[in-house]
Amino acid sequence: MMEIIIVLSMMLFVLMLGLMMTPSPSFESESNSIQTATDLINSGKESEGRSMLAWLAKQGNSEAAIVLAEFNKESADWSMFMLGSDTVPNSKHWTVAEDKFEELLTKNALDGDIEAQERLGEFYYQRPKYDKTKEKALQWFEKAAENDNPSALIKLGSHYYNLHMNEEPNSTSSYASKARTYYERAYHLGELESDYVDMLLKGIGGEANILEAEKILIGLAEEEKYAQFDQLELARHYSEATYLPKDIDKARYWYERALKSSENSSYIQLQYADFLISYSDQDADIIQAKAIVEQYIGEWNVFALSTLAKMHATGQGARKDALAAAMYYELVAKSPYEEHFEARDKALSQLRSYEKRQVQSMVDHYLVKNPIPDEVQAEMDMDFARFIITGGEVSGPDKEDLIRTLKRLAFTGHSLAVKLLPRLYASMNQTFDSLVWQKVALESDTTILGYDKEAEYHFEQQADKLPQEQRQRLEEESKAFIILVKEGTI
Repeated sequence: MMEIIIVLSMMLFVLMLGLMMTPSPSFESESNSIQTATDLINSGKESEGRSMLAWLAKQGNSEAAIVLAEFNKESADWSMFMLGSDTVPNSKHWTVAEDKFEELLTKNALDGDIEAQERLGEFYYQRPKYDKTKEKALQWFEKAAENDNPSALIKLGSHYYNLHMNEEPNSTSSYASKARTYYERAYHLGELESDYVDMLLKGIGGEANILEAEKILIGLAEEEKYAQFDQLELARHYSEATYLPKDIDKARYWYERALKSSENSSYIQLQYADFLISYSDQDADIIQAKAIVEQYIGEWNVFALSTLAKMHATGQGARKDALAAAMYYELVAKSPYEEHFEARDKALSQLRSYEKRQVQSMVDHYLVKNPIPDEVQAEMDMDFARFIITGGEVSGPDKEDLIRTLKRLAFTGHSLAVKLLPRLYASMNQTFDSLVWQKVALESDTTILGYDKEAEYHFEQQADKLPQEQRQRLEEESKAFIILVKEGTI
């Protein structure tokens, strides 16, 4: 028995030694394999050829992946996705992937592939390196749109809608008219862009068409899956009557449909509670609204606080108390939305000076007993950053405090903080720091779909203008921050 074991051990040793000494395939042998696979496919032996290519692709051979993409539709979709993300099948960065991606898309687009025409337009639209003026992008979108590609129509509509919003605020602008035309064609082909409904309601790019907008909104709200927020939007349209005729019964119907669809969404429940407080005088409704608010008030939910403030202001569901209402509105205004500021200012404007001091004391006391949870404070900080970026007026010291807060959040894994920091620095005219965090945002984004080609291009354009010394410092600082951000995300 012992002899058998010794013999087997020696055989295993020889086998392992042979495997260790076997040379790994060279680049030349892989190239020969690709040619062999191609020959097999061209001679009618597609299964064998594709299997060989698939094996090579899984080993990380990018050339094999490209060849496979040219022969097989299913493999093509997968390989094209990888190329669009600058990666080869083993997910490593490949510097010439974009050129290959453009080459394959162009070939397919010229062959009449409508989807490829739309994707080629998107390729150029997202990459100023290849198309600074977006001229080629729009040409390919138009080509796909001629063949009734809804996605291309929506992209054209969005392009002109954004131009209208940024350059021609007049609702009758040519950009608005083009956007509406493209959106309308896409809608009739079964694809809806939400901006189209907005244009119909407000008369942007043409005459207002309230009936058509209402029809679309009802159609969206009637969908069985994921319709709760469309139902909520329709309910608000009927209750607020900004565009649609005011109809409280219809509003209530759609609020309750949204509640039924939402699976206990706190946001929708609190919107319904606010509606009941605002529009109902039935005791049962007020009791229901109060119960909803009490359910969430302990979670530092600003919507619950806002509804509670309204309850004290109106006396619906709570004692009428102007000071309590002002206190809750002051707490709500810690989340920087225009409507929160307006509600707070209106409540405070009705008080005397000594009452305002009382309110501030009540706020301080409330915060001691009910401190803001870290996760809620983080969301408020994010909202505050957005507020500044979009033009909100705050003091310099407040901005600096927010910078420190967002950096702390970024280093603990908050990807949104990473993305907001470069924009916040830019709003403060701190170009170098903005570039550092642009670099961090680009390289710390681990999601393939999040890879922002346009942002990468604009970063390089700005960074190339820096003196060599500053460019070196940018690389060093961003590298250190990237490590900290990635460690915080793990």
